[in-house]
Amino acid sequence: MYALPFGKGHFLSTNNRIADAIIGGWQLSGIQQYSAGTPLGTISGSCNVPYTGGCYANYGTSKQARINGSIGSGDPRTTPYLNVDAFQNTAPFTFGNTPRTMAYGPRTPWSLNESFSLGKDFHATERATVRFQADAFNAFNRTAFGGISTNITSSNFGYVGGQVNQPRQLQREAYIKF
Repeated sequence: MYALPFGKGHFLSTNNRIADAIIGGWQLSGIQQYSAGTPLGTISGSCNVPYTGGCYANYGTSKQARINGSIGSGDPRTTPYLNVDAFQNTAPFTFGNTPRTMAYGPRTPWSLNESFSLGKDFHATERATVRFQADAFNAFNRTAFGGISTNITSSNFGYVGGQVNQPRQLQREAYIKF
């Protein structure tokens, strides 16, 4: 929390009692969350091995698992995030060679989120304080994508399923503390 340098006794004072009471005493706080993305789950395919509940896909070593470095390089609904050609279904009665998680490096797309709060206490009486506060969640309205299909038999394999965070939200509040 940072006390803004406005008002009486601060760097930016108006030397006016009423103006200093209005502009002084404000506090700013913020939370920044930055994530490199979580490892993708199992890259699965179809197989005919009994009693397994599913199989891993095979990874072809000649292709990169991830396409075009960044999700921002195209429309996430039409530009695949994973390379469909890098994975194949397994041969009959085999399990597949992809690892359980983070198959050859892919993670969900990165996410950035900044939230801020600006507030001030006004002393109404000796015992009562009125608090005014404004909050901005995801203040820069950044979009985080996810829901990437990891089943190679799906027509949506490798594509982003949608937005996984909330859009910008603003709120104001006022309350009395005793």
